[in-house]
Formats: sequence, structure tokens, C-alpha cells
Amino acid sequence: AGSSLVRDLEDQGILPGDFVYVNIDTKIRFIITVVALLSRGYVVVPRITSDEQALEKLLETYDVRAVIHDGNSIQGFGPEISRVEWQGLTWSANQIVDDFGALPAPEAPAMIIFSSGTEGDRKGIVCTHRSLAATTLYLTQFMHLNEDIVEHVIAPVNHAFGFGRVRCVLAIGGTLVVDD
Repeated sequence: AGSSLVRDLEDQGILPGDFVYVNIDTKIRFIITVVALLSRGYVVVPRITSDEQALEKLLETYDVRAVIHDGNSIQGFGPEISRVEWQGLTWSANQIVDDFGALPAPEAPAMIIFSSGTEGDRKGIVCTHRSLAATTLYLTQFMHLNEDIVEHVIAPVNHAFGFGRVRCVLAIGGTLVVDD
């Protein structure tokens, strides 16, 4: 096994542009993992459900190549899908990504954001790096955020609103307070 999250993925043939399902319960681990994956060009599919039927549909819709988990149940994924377990303190912050390398293309897929499902099934919306960056920029300007902000993250970070707030605070160098 490699010494970083990215190397562990690459050792299993999972490369930037591949869809990676993030099934992590703790907020801070989820945030670190998603930021690392986005920075290297992986397409993040955040956990949205423990419902096995919904999970099967997700697998049919997206070509998920790997699951990153923290020891929680990862039912519904066949043996052809790679699994990488969160290594906790054995991955230091600078080992999550060895080096940033080339940035992903602005129009490359970055993350799947899921609708609430109020009008039927939840639908996945593919967001590009450009759309995530534009939304982050707009929100930080609209709310007049600056590096003095201290954000207590209480919203679920695997949902668009919760992770959107995280992106805003990180983008301007603010402080996140995360409880799990």
C-alpha cells in the first residue's frame, strides 16, 4: 500500500477522472478526503443513503471505481470495486495528497450533487470544477465573507449545502469548527 490516499487509489488503478464513492461518517475525515480527491481531479460521489436499492441505482448510473470508507458498512458494492479504508492518523495531512500536480480542467466533472427527491427519486447532478468554483466565489462575495469567519459546521457535509459552506470558508482562509 502507498503512503497516501492518492497513492493508494493509483496503486489500485484508480486515476483522476474516475468516480470515487466517499462513505465516511466523521465530518473532518469526509472534508479532508473530498478536498484531496477534488484537488487531484477525481469525481466525488458523496454518500447519500444506506438504502441498498438506491445504492444499486447509484452504481448503475455512475461508473464508481472505488469506495473510500472508515470501516462502516459498505454493502452493495461488488468485488470489482476497489476499497480504500481511511487510515486515520497514519495519513498525515500532507500524505493525503503527495503533491497537487496539474490542476483538473475547469470543465471536468468534480462532484455529484444529489437533489432532495421531493418530486420522486433523488437525481444526481454532475457539477464541474468551474461550477463549484463559481458558486463558491458568488457565495463568499454575496455574504461578504473574509478570513475572519469562524464557521461551526452543523449541516451534514455530504449534502450540497453543508459542503458548500465548507468550500466557502476554506476558499477564503477562514476557520472551520467541526464536531462529530
